[in-house]
Amino acid sequence: MRIPILFRGAMALHPALALSMALACSGGDSGADGGTADTVMPFDSLTASELEQFALDPTRFPEMQDGGPLDTVDMTERSVGGDAAWHVQVLNYTPNHIAMTYAAWYTGPDSLVLFAADGQPYLQDEEGNRYDGVVTPDNPRLKVETNNTAVGVLAFGPGLAATADSLTMFVNDSTPPVIRVGPWAIRERAQRAPTPGPPPGRGGSR
Repeated sequence: MRIPILFRGAMALHPALALSMALACSGGDSGADGGTADTVMPFDSLTASELEQFALDPTRFPEMQDGGPLDTVDMTERSVGGDAAWHVQVLNYTPNHIAMTYAAWYTGPDSLVLFAADGQPYLQDEEGNRYDGVVTPDNPRLKVETNNTAVGVLAFGPGLAATADSLTMFVNDSTPPVIRVGPWAIRERAQRAPTPGPPPGRGGSR
């Protein structure tokens, strides 16, 4: 299975999250000679280790920094037909957004599949709070051609609710492939969205 594309976010934080996507070179040589101690890999390239494992090194992407300890979820679910899948790899919780490294692949009969056919993938916690995926301008429908795997970083907003204990990933609501990943437990001490304070003029001393 080829890994021709890397979905990666270059993000401006709250209140307006912006996610862009970059294409990596197709074929097995992408990033094959990178990743040494003296080499900084471009964000739109894959190291040899990443190619081998179908997983990004989350520590080299800005979206996966500036939060608490990373949460390794490592959970995969397939579509009903079994020809598409989404692998939730590592999450980073910050006060303003949730970032995820992932892999998504398609092996079906059509020439391509849209993982954002019904809108962007989103997260939902057990309380019903929804965290919408940020539109990726270079590939807003998250298109993946058959017999290919996409790996990348995807951001969701807003930040995690104060009392949320678990999250579920939703890919498409009715248009195939429909995929649900989770729920998975949120790690202890995950950073969360700030709790709103009292309205102006209230709550202070007189």
